[in-house]
Amino acid sequence: MGRVACLVAIIAAACLLLEGVDGKKKVPKSDYKKMVKCAACVGVVKEMGDTMVKEWSDHEGVTILIEKRKKKQKVLYVESELAVHEVLDKVCDESHYENYNMSGTGGVIRFTKGSKAINSKDHKKKLAGMCQHMIADHEKEVVDFLYSHRATPMDVVENAPVQLCTKVADLCTEDQAIAAAAAPP
Repeated sequence: MGRVACLVAIIAAACLLLEGVDGKKKVPKSDYKKMVKCAACVGVVKEMGDTMVKEWSDHEGVTILIEKRKKKQKVLYVESELAVHEVLDKVCDESHYENYNMSGTGGVIRFTKGSKAINSKDHKKKLAGMCQHMIADHEKEVVDFLYSHRATPMDVVENAPVQLCTKVADLCTEDQAIAAAAAPP
């Protein structure tokens, strides 16, 4: 009987390690880190979209002078690549992420924006760092995507997280990005 009891104890310990004390499966640390990176990417890209929508509405009807092939011409600010670059310059500042909190439900990690400042230094650093990573490593692709969708900024808010976090940054699967972008239950 001693061996059987020992074997039962080993199996029970293994089950606790695999499932956790509360019966829920524990996520391996490497998978957890990937999930956090995916959630951070989705949060940053959603913030890019929200900032773009605000920037476009704030500058609606404004024209700027640009030079194309040594000719100066007036164009709408919102139709210029400059507007996209200005959004990207603004969105990587930590102050954009003061209202963000990280939560996990149903096996999905999300960075969600609230109405009050959370002021979590860790969250702000993580999100601002992800933003800087996206710009440093994928600036051309991010600018091209945002610029190509400038006529429909709400489309950016809805589709950019999946496009940029899966196909450009390769930090998520499509299912992970969709789940992280969805509103929490």
